[in-house]
Amino acid sequence: MRPVTFVVYLIIFSAVAWCPRAWSDNMLHRYDGDVLPYDPSAGWLIFQACDGACAEGLDAGSFVLHWTNGNQAAYGYFFTPAPAPSPPSLWIEWRFRSDHSLTAAPFFGCDAIVILSYRSTHEVVEMYGDSANSIEGGQYITGLALNEFHTYRFESPDGLTFHVAVDGRVFIEPLGPGSPGSDYVEFGGGGGCIQRPAVVTNAWDHFRFGTIGSGEQIIATDPPAGVLDPLVYPNLDRFLVTYDSPNYAYIDDITVEVTGGVAPQVIATRRRDNGNPEDLEVVLDRAMPIGATTRLHLLPHRRRLRRGLRSHLHQRRRHVRSRRRVHGRAALLPAHPAVPDP
Repeated sequence: MRPVTFVVYLIIFSAVAWCPRAWSDNMLHRYDGDVLPYDPSAGWLIFQACDGACAEGLDAGSFVLHWTNGNQAAYGYFFTPAPAPSPPSLWIEWRFRSDHSLTAAPFFGCDAIVILSYRSTHEVVEMYGDSANSIEGGQYITGLALNEFHTYRFESPDGLTFHVAVDGRVFIEPLGPGSPGSDYVEFGGGGGCIQRPAVVTNAWDHFRFGTIGSGEQIIATDPPAGVLDPLVYPNLDRFLVTYDSPNYAYIDDITVEVTGGVAPQVIATRRRDNGNPEDLEVVLDRAMPIGATTRLHLLPHRRRLRRGLRSHLHQRRRHVRSRRRVHGRAALLPAHPAVPDP
């Protein structure tokens, strides 16, 4: 008996008539975790040294921090050296893993942190192994898989508006206008609150950033489009798209249509371990149905930057103690003049 086959048409991210403009990424810098961040080849600065009960290391292409008893370390990169003008747009992407749960600590200040500053946009993202939150704006996301890598993404088309997403799900948007400042990104962490000591291991697979461009093309998919044998591709609930240039897409950018079955839903868009910026994995909530035609469509990119994804946002009040902590960390930054808007 011949095996049952099903058809998968992977037409997402393609240049079709109803999506005349697709966005790609122009790379300005990439750090892939294969050396320490302050290695001359990486170009990052030490904002606060990892000393005391803190250890740095490299493991399987990732930079690893091991923390105990509330010690801190921080690393920064100024992507617009003064007096150069700011880039016209900016994306920043990092891949992060932690074995520390939000429920194992007080709500703030007990794990990793990323500080983002670009023209008039400023955001501080606190991350745990299973959750993340905006320290200033009161937005957060929970339910992430603990001790697994998650792909985080900041995008700003103009230095005024922005969003932050994890695995393709937007969970931070600006709640008010900012003021011009230095263009830099900082990452690091505290490894557990001093009030409640913890032992924490963080891993950073990569940090990349650049400007938002356009015109990318798909050059490969895995599995390929066409008739697929379920004996070769059993339980097909994810696939990999490869572009001719760095690119990204969000959960809300993709719709799934099925003829003769129930359409699965996209639950994550992410990078793979030590993956290239041209490769994007799309994950579904269940396998594509056998014996049906499944079509996946990319929606216009404007949804990503202009429409608030409120169904993914969880609001909370600002936490005064955490704001004081971040403001205290700001004093650790080296002197650097603000870069005016061009």
